[in-house]
Parts: sequence; structure tokens; C-alpha cells
Amino acid sequence: MRTGEPQHVDDVSADPDYVPGHPDVRSEYLTPIRFRGRILGVLNLESPRTGAFDVEARGVFDAIAAQVAGSIHLASVNRKLEEANRELERLSQQDGLTGIANRRSFDAALDREWRRAVRERSWISLLLADLDHFKAFNDTYGHLHGDDALRRAAAVLKTAARRVTDVVARYGGEELAILLPGAGPDAAAQVAERARAGVEALAVEVAAAEGGGAPPVTVSIGAASVQGSKAVDLAAFFSTADQALYRAKRLGRNRVEAVTLGVLGAG
Repeated sequence: MRTGEPQHVDDVSADPDYVPGHPDVRSEYLTPIRFRGRILGVLNLESPRTGAFDVEARGVFDAIAAQVAGSIHLASVNRKLEEANRELERLSQQDGLTGIANRRSFDAALDREWRRAVRERSWISLLLADLDHFKAFNDTYGHLHGDDALRRAAAVLKTAARRVTDVVARYGGEELAILLPGAGPDAAAQVAERARAGVEALAVEVAAAEGGGAPPVTVSIGAASVQGSKAVDLAAFFSTADQALYRAKRLGRNRVEAVTLGVLGAG
């Protein structure tokens, strides 16, 4: 291992430097497992008879060590590729600005959880949120401040949805969404109100820091909850949450409007 060179002990009893291990060992051959000059390990072979490792045998074992080195290197490369692919997959599902899920990831989760809810006849809730007065805030303070406000609002919604199964996403622009698998109307209302109140508190903090000049950025939320079998499809479920959101906007913003549907669809 120190020299990086093969070591052959044809008769261990005649070698004063040999450190005995197994009492039946009479000869030993060690060859480095090396890839592109780097020692990865040692192939250690022992035999109960002398003369076991002649020139031909040692050549075979040297070749085996080279194959092992290549396999170890390939395994390391594959592991690094798998890690890189996992990281790329994670990044492909994440919104670059806010760090929460992006629309692609959210749509996949919504489809998956909808099918599960239909199959298990369980509750599912969807919250669609839109930041109030966001354009005015951007126009007054600039896009850097607008991006920061959006990031902080996304973090508030992420905190409001506390379960591991909940999915919080940036759906587009200043639109955010929360998917609550297995959550009925009461649980959805609690999450929605935590999110609304959290963004309202954030708006007060931001307005104080910026010194006024633009309406505070609050959030309007539309919520839809459903349970049952096969009367409502996914498009209608999403549309119900969307309509509830627009109703919250029309009724003055910074509020939650919720709808509970009767049955769950198979669409």
C-alpha cells in the first residue's frame, strides 16, 4: 500500500519481515488496485502452499486488480451521476425565485393526489392565493423589493402548510397555491387563515420599512374542498378554487373565500 507496487512472498517462513496472520498461509501476493495512478485499495491473495503465485498467476491477478479498479471507478462515477441527477430533478421541480415548488411540480402533485383521493374517497383541498396590490408595490419600490416580498410571502405560506404531505407552489407571477391532501374544509380554512394573517403581518412590516407610498401587499385566497366519488372532475375542482379566489378579490381582498363541494370526481 505504501509503495504502490505488487508484493510477492513465495515462502512466508523464509521472509523475516512477514507478519503472520492465518497459520495455514504459506505464500502471499498483494497487488495494488489502482486507477489512473490513484491507489484505491489492495488485492490480497493467500495460499496454503508455496509456489502458488508464479509469473503467469501474478499476471492474471494484476489484470483482475485492474478490472476491479475500473469497476470501483465506474461505481463512483455512477453514484456521482445519480446524485447529480437527483439534484437536477429537485431543481427542475423548484421555483428559482421563491424556493418552493414550481407549477410543473405542483400540477404533477395535484394530478397524483386527485387520483388518490378518488381511489380512497378521501378529502382533498386546494388553496389558490394571489398577492394583492403587487403590481403597485413593484412599480413603487422596484422589482428587487417585489421579488423579496414574493419570497417572504411564499415562506409564510410554506409555514402555514405544516404537514409533510402539503405542497406549496408558485403557480405563476404572484400567484401561489397550496395542495392539502387528506384535508377537509375545516383544516383548509385553518391553513388559509394562517397564510392570510401571516402575509398581512408581513405587509405591515414591509410597509413600515419602506415608508409607505404603495398599498400593502396582502393576499386573497380561494379554497375548495371535496370528498366523495364521481360527480366532480379535476377541472371543476380547480375552477371552484379559482372562482373563490376571484370572489375574495371582488369582496375587498385580504380575505379567504371557501367552497365545499359535495362529491369527488374521477376525471
